[in-house]
Amino acid sequence: MNCAIELNGMRFYAFHGVYDSEQQIGQWFLVDLRLVWAASPHDLASDRLEKTLNYEIARAIIARQMEQKSRLLEHVAWRIQEALKDAFPQISAGKIRISKQHPPFDSYLNDVTVQLDF
Repeated sequence: MNCAIELNGMRFYAFHGVYDSEQQIGQWFLVDLRLVWAASPHDLASDRLEKTLNYEIARAIIARQMEQKSRLLEHVAWRIQEALKDAFPQISAGKIRISKQHPPFDSYLNDVTVQLDF
């Protein structure tokens, strides 16, 4: 059976953006994650952390990737996906959403979001 975990509303101050000022000053980003894997009833009944995906490790992976500057949010999402798949080979699908909270536009815009489905 499929099992999923979601980590929603992770907040990071990071230095991503096309403009040099974004890479120097930084800004707030929100990250949402969904990971899906096949879990056996035996694994779920065991009540053991090693039989599931450890979301503390997943969050640490995301934090490390958010610390690395990128010009494009798509690139950040791709790096996160690659790192998560390396750490958790049992992942069969997932979704990463990264929202830039204050994009540098003249007009009011709440956020800009990139979503990567894999």
